[in-house]
Amino acid sequence: MKNTKKIKTRIIAGVLSVITVFSVGSVAMTSASAVSVKGIAKDLSSFAITKTIDKFVTNSIGGSLLKMGAGYLLEWVFSGTEEKQPTVKDAIKKIDELKDIVKKNHEKEMDTLKVINKNIDTKDFRQEADSIHDDYKNALAKIQQHSDNITKAGEGVIDATTYGAYKEILNESSCNISNLEKNFNKMKEYVLGERHSTDKKCGYEATTDYLYKKLTVNYEEKAHSWKDSKDYLQMVQKDINGEISNIHFEAEMDYITILMLNNMKYKIKEYEIQNGIKKLAEGEKPYAYFQNFETDLSKAMGKINEAYKKAIDNNLNDGTMVGAIVKLAEPVDGIQEKGFHDFSEAWAQASATGKDFTITMYADLKADKDNGFNFNNLDWKKYGFSPSKNFNIKDNRTITIDLGKHTIDNTARSNKPIFGCEANTNLTIKNGTLLGGSNAIRNEYRNNVTNKLDGVTIDKTTGTGIFMGRDNDKNIKLDLTKCTIKNAGNSGVILLPRYGDMAVTGCNFENNSAKYGGGIYTQSINQVVVTDSNFKNNKAWKGGGGAIVAQSHTAGGSTLKIVGGLFEGNSSNLIIDDKYAQTNEDLKKGWGGAVWGENLTVEGATFKNNYSNDQAGAIFVSSGMENCRTSFKTSISNCTFEGNKADHVGGAIRVFHIGDRNFIKNCKFTDNSSRGQNVFVEYGHGLGEKLIKDWGNTSNSKYNNGMYIVNK
Repeated sequence: MKNTKKIKTRIIAGVLSVITVFSVGSVAMTSASAVSVKGIAKDLSSFAITKTIDKFVTNSIGGSLLKMGAGYLLEWVFSGTEEKQPTVKDAIKKIDELKDIVKKNHEKEMDTLKVINKNIDTKDFRQEADSIHDDYKNALAKIQQHSDNITKAGEGVIDATTYGAYKEILNESSCNISNLEKNFNKMKEYVLGERHSTDKKCGYEATTDYLYKKLTVNYEEKAHSWKDSKDYLQMVQKDINGEISNIHFEAEMDYITILMLNNMKYKIKEYEIQNGIKKLAEGEKPYAYFQNFETDLSKAMGKINEAYKKAIDNNLNDGTMVGAIVKLAEPVDGIQEKGFHDFSEAWAQASATGKDFTITMYADLKADKDNGFNFNNLDWKKYGFSPSKNFNIKDNRTITIDLGKHTIDNTARSNKPIFGCEANTNLTIKNGTLLGGSNAIRNEYRNNVTNKLDGVTIDKTTGTGIFMGRDNDKNIKLDLTKCTIKNAGNSGVILLPRYGDMAVTGCNFENNSAKYGGGIYTQSINQVVVTDSNFKNNKAWKGGGGAIVAQSHTAGGSTLKIVGGLFEGNSSNLIIDDKYAQTNEDLKKGWGGAVWGENLTVEGATFKNNYSNDQAGAIFVSSGMENCRTSFKTSISNCTFEGNKADHVGGAIRVFHIGDRNFIKNCKFTDNSSRGQNVFVEYGHGLGEKLIKDWGNTSNSKYNNGMYIVNK
């Protein structure tokens, strides 16, 4: 019994907390601001009685429960401390207090809702819950009357006094197990959708649907006010899930009562066998019926529990009723957290408060062709929209968006972005998909803007996936972690400010295209750091850098650092559809099938099957500024180049101007092809022989170990 005693010390606190919660009329719900929505269902199933029942129905305790005896079973569920165990009478009193509070709370709800008795199915369900409430109430009352004679409540064979008390209890009409079981089974059938509903819908779900329709009938959002508009989170928590929790609690209490009476019958038979009152026939299994009854009852309760937990969780998390939840950095009008039917209304009301906030999605959102995301044509300046009806982060705001694995779909508006940011803003987006439109995020001519994306997929933008800044914008930062950007029509990311920084970690860039830099294009920014990221099948169709361009139009250049990752199948100038390019030979040439950069560091990356129709199948190193072509730094080390191709020179790498701060070292070159060598260097500035001798690479090219230098 050690394990049983360990459980006891935790259970009484749970029971008392249930009583406290119900007594304040919050229907088994704590304050929304005090507990996350994802944890509410867990909270509801964490009551002592529910935890105990879960142990009964999932741990195959089986016949061991029978050995406890009725009194000890009550103590096990509604127990005190190890030092002072309550009597059976004490335990029943606690149960009585709890069920009466549940009953009163239900009656209070019904006064408010005034809807149940107008619906046959829901009415029947409620009546069944009320019926089993009366069942266990009457049965427990009879047990209470005989509790003074239950003198052997624990394990082992009961004594004569307890034996007599059990027999008298079971002779009471209110303790007839067959009748109690019939009512319990009616409840089970409704819960599991086995009667009434032709669609076999779970009774908890049917009740949910009915209550939701009644609570929102004829409701139309007009106030758009954080203070005055409907709070869908509270509605679901308090009114809908509260009623379902009450009904479920009745089933739990009935289960415990019937189980306890079955245990009494078992103990009576055990006593009679031990004392010779009953003789066993040969091969008889005297306790099989009681064990099978317990097993069947527990399986039924297990299914009821599963249906309950699913309904509670879905009501809060499947997006049907609560589409988004906002939590402000600080309360406004006494409200800090609030639920909304859709994301756009949540955004509008939260933006109008003027506070920083976190918004979590529970359903997908799709833009309207004409109204964008501002469905109600609200004052865009007040409610956080732009004149183009996309979401707009106002000056000096910090906003976090948890997409909750959902999608914001802007495909209806191919020429408009989803998000825009004003100055001095921080926007974090995580865990979901931004689909379509011109851009997922676009901000320009603004200082001090930080965007962070984590676990976000950006797909099918007609323009750039993320477009940030212009030349003179200051303190522009972009941080991408475990993101995927694919199928962008004009680069996955463009970052232009000379005072900008970008970090890319564990990301994927796939099937993006642009004139320059299909995956990433930067111009004169401070630095770009790309770590453990993959670039596949990106295209630069009118210039260089199929995957990445980090070029400079100012002295000092851009710094690009690549650590690890895979560059595969990227290309420069595969497609030429510009009429001017058709007549201008230079514009038909591409540079760097994968990367075009200066001040370039590449460590431990793999370049495979990249292509340029002119120079550098994988990496092209050159400055955009004539006067700084010998001042930049290039370091390419411990990389693998396999199957890359350039139609002209530099099957893997082509370097234009190389100084004493540059090297290509400890790399492996296999099956790269061009008209010449794997690595083509133009203007070695006196370092050619040293580079060839010391670089330490391996190559399958016969020319100078794969390197060719002109103007050494």
